[in-house]
Amino acid sequence: MPDWRPLTEDVRPATESKQRPTVCFVGPMVGRNPGWVTTQGEILADQFTNEGWTVQETSRLPSRPLRLLDTVSCLVRWHRRIDVVVL
Repeated sequence: MPDWRPLTEDVRPATESKQRPTVCFVGPMVGRNPGWVTTQGEILADQFTNEGWTVQETSRLPSRPLRLLDTVSCLVRWHRRIDVVVL
């Protein structure tokens, strides 16, 4: 007879949560600065962090040219640590 489980039970193996990929959110994370509006990327990054995922974010710099440089430099520095990039 098959092993039936209620739909509310978490059926993931216990080790799966430890093997989650590191997610990098790329975009204007300027809402991290006082006086700026929170962006969708920041909201998603916070939700993933609250669920136990390892999250990297770039970039919170308000200036577009500096933000571009920061984003590229972060992706180059983090390329071995991140598994998924969300643009």
